[in-house]
Amino acid sequence: MSSLNYLLNRLDLGTEANDAADASYTKYPYFANSSSGIGALCAGLSHFAKQRFEFCRDLLLLEVVVWGLDTMENEQLENLMMQSTIIPRTVSLVRSYYIILWCTERECVAVPSSVQDAAFKQFCVLELPEFTSSDLSYIKPGSTISHLFFQDGGCKARKIMDMRYLSLDSEDDWSSLFPSLIISAATLLWPLEGNLLFPEFLFARCQYLPLQEYDRQLQGWCVWNKQFLNFLVASSYLILGQPQKALRNFLEVSKHIEAESYLCSKLIKGRYSTGSSIISLFCMRVIQMFEQFSLSACVVQLASTAIDQIKETDPHVPIFYSVLFKHHLNLGHSTEAFSTLIKNPDSSRRKDCLRQLIVKLCEEKQFQKIIEFNYLAYEEEVIAILESRARCSDLCHNTSFYGILYALHVHHKKYRKAAAAMYELAMRFGREVTSFKGLRKQVSCYLAAINCLHLAEPEYAWIVKPSLHASENLEDLDVIYKNSPKRNSEGDEILSSLRPVKVEVLGLPDILREYNLAKARLLYVQKYHRTSNLVIAPLTPEETVALLLNGCLFEPAIQLSDCFSLSLIPVFEAITYRCLSSCLRSDVQSFDDADQYSKQSDLSIDLTNNNQMFNVWHILEKYLLQYEKNGKSELHRCVTEKLLAHGAALPAWLKLSYQKCNFTELLNLYITHGHFEDSLNLVINYIKAVLGARKEDFNLKFTLVSNSPPVWLPHTYIDILLYAATDFKDGHFQDLYEDLTKTLDLYNKAVESV
Repeated sequence: MSSLNYLLNRLDLGTEANDAADASYTKYPYFANSSSGIGALCAGLSHFAKQRFEFCRDLLLLEVVVWGLDTMENEQLENLMMQSTIIPRTVSLVRSYYIILWCTERECVAVPSSVQDAAFKQFCVLELPEFTSSDLSYIKPGSTISHLFFQDGGCKARKIMDMRYLSLDSEDDWSSLFPSLIISAATLLWPLEGNLLFPEFLFARCQYLPLQEYDRQLQGWCVWNKQFLNFLVASSYLILGQPQKALRNFLEVSKHIEAESYLCSKLIKGRYSTGSSIISLFCMRVIQMFEQFSLSACVVQLASTAIDQIKETDPHVPIFYSVLFKHHLNLGHSTEAFSTLIKNPDSSRRKDCLRQLIVKLCEEKQFQKIIEFNYLAYEEEVIAILESRARCSDLCHNTSFYGILYALHVHHKKYRKAAAAMYELAMRFGREVTSFKGLRKQVSCYLAAINCLHLAEPEYAWIVKPSLHASENLEDLDVIYKNSPKRNSEGDEILSSLRPVKVEVLGLPDILREYNLAKARLLYVQKYHRTSNLVIAPLTPEETVALLLNGCLFEPAIQLSDCFSLSLIPVFEAITYRCLSSCLRSDVQSFDDADQYSKQSDLSIDLTNNNQMFNVWHILEKYLLQYEKNGKSELHRCVTEKLLAHGAALPAWLKLSYQKCNFTELLNLYITHGHFEDSLNLVINYIKAVLGARKEDFNLKFTLVSNSPPVWLPHTYIDILLYAATDFKDGHFQDLYEDLTKTLDLYNKAVESV
């Protein structure tokens, strides 16, 4: 047994590298350093490894045969030692020499540019400058990995050779130096010690397939620095586009990372922070590697594993939750993303994640999910985020945030807030989007706000008018008033938070008025969209009424005037002007215009009548009889004045209607405009009505009879007419004068009899 132990010790190359690990001086730096020298070294190493491999293989067979004989009872102890120590150690030697032999026979792999780029990104993420500076240009197809390795690793081999050569005290000749160099080179490839120079070299030179083969050959028996080799192999899988294999290896490494001092020194490099664990730092590094390839599914598994393994007090816990949320969102897992952000202990990160979730769902038009989420204590934050995003959005391209706000409030039956959101959107459309589309959307928003307030309780059917230009940040207010601070009577500065803010409350009638104003402009634009580029901007009610009248939209003009308590006189003046125009113009176009007015006024009139002028006058009659208030005659007066001023005769229906509501005013207008014939006829008819003939024509309640209240005559106007009639020499006026005097005589007799 002692002989076998001695032999195995001599065959083990594991102790050769340790003595030269820190040697800084090389006595033979150029020995076998040329291309031919390296080729000779690799050939000698192959011969050496093959001999040693075959010898160890034969030795193993011998040990198995000897162990199987078991001829003497007193040799049981030696058999046990053979089984537990000698044979396993020999098996390891066989495998180790086979790996060296494999290195001398395995050819290098050509490195595509895509693999180089991916590897460079990973080296930068891992902050391994010694890898990023690697030159891959001299890798030639057909050369072995041992030849490639000793082009760079030969210096290390020569250091080991120096230590061996000095200990042997041999002469400086080729026959002595070359065998020592071969053994030194074999020592660098020896897998049974903590020598990681060779796998690191394979990883740095992008020889990922040979690295994976190397790892497979060590599986199950070589445990030295196992997790570091797993990390290198996992990184190679990731670069070669096998993320699931990489993930499996990385997760395995994370379980044992705290025991891997060399791996920690490479990856973490003093990045410890108070309370941080090595696992969290390692997982953060690996996540960064996967993020380089946009592998969100793998990042989700890694982040979940890290959260399960580290303590809740670790400062990286909020970061892992944020990472987990981000990649759930990238994968379209909105429900999982929402539950993740709710668990995040950092309130600022939670708010940022909530904002990202809402924006992402809006971009993907998944509005229903935003509404259906149960936000609980975070509902106010969601509303604040939506409001902030809505106010920053360009209405020409995106109004979805206002729509979500409206739907969210309606879903929770908060109708006042829903109305406020739609009213704010309507205000912004009116100020920022001066187009037909913007005006149409503004009207729709007003209508939605009105509907919401109708759904609210009557005592709560109001909103606070939003101030679109007010600063929401008190720091901004301080900046505004920095140059001119406000002070009280004692000279003390008034804080911005204590300054009064003007609040305007809008009820349902207020919003209805704004809706009607916008709707009137929309109606005009729809009728005359080709020539209405300048009427999209907001107008005052008076300006809007004038615009509607210019477009012959009389009915909307009347409704808008009623809504804002404006006088209807301008409306009827405009209608009267259209009637006069239809009379004064005899061309065909005037009749076409008359037809147009009648259609736009939505009146049920006979459009088959060949006299289109009749339709225009019928519009005036319809509106005048409909909108003149009881006991008032201002509309009749404005129409009559307009007609008389232009020398037009009053229609019979207008005379009859006006004399019923205000006979004296009509008589005054006749006299003022010099219509004495009409004045005389009107006075004669009125006196006859007072005497009891057709009193309904003047809307008289009583006549001149006994036991009735006193009646009244316009004696001043009668005297004026009598005086003026004496100057008329025309026979027709003389007849009217005589008729008036006779009627007055009858009136006087009736007065005397009563």
